[in-house]
Amino acid sequence: MFLKAIRRLIAVVRFSFCLTRLIPCGIFILFSRKRRALIMADLTRWVKICFDENATTPLSRFYFFVRLMDELPEFRSLVYYRLGSASALLAFIFPPMQTLYLSSKNIAEGLFIQHGFSTIVSAEKIGRNCWIGHQVTIGHQNSRTDCPTLEEDVVVCAGLWSLAKYAWARGLSLARMPSW
Repeated sequence: MFLKAIRRLIAVVRFSFCLTRLIPCGIFILFSRKRRALIMADLTRWVKICFDENATTPLSRFYFFVRLMDELPEFRSLVYYRLGSASALLAFIFPPMQTLYLSSKNIAEGLFIQHGFSTIVSAEKIGRNCWIGHQVTIGHQNSRTDCPTLEEDVVVCAGLWSLAKYAWARGLSLARMPSW
């Protein structure tokens, strides 16, 4: 009973500390209508995948936003990508994932990045509700014009790399073949 109360107190203190650090992020999101819609769509997808719950009320969206920003640097990196150059100050307060690089021209809503360690995403376009695993490289060999395009609902599993101009079809799942 005592341990449970201590754990609860620690969780409340951690949440409160997180909340104060997220005030600048909330201000940026509130003043950007287009970015806010994309971030809220991402938030809904991440909550469904990570917590198997629905963030339907403003209070639940707020709670899960604070929790995801605190616990998952992959989510932070995606939010900072959405905010653009405005995120420089926020990255100092809440650092993004250092080994996750997002440099695509157009990333639609609902992108989920699983783990994100050692992942480079430089696609021409990424459609809605795509899923990218860790140690994935999607990019170009010669110029920024030969990047692949991912349509909606594409799943890219861990370890896959693609350095050519492909159009990956809707609903496609890609995996790396074992090298043994």
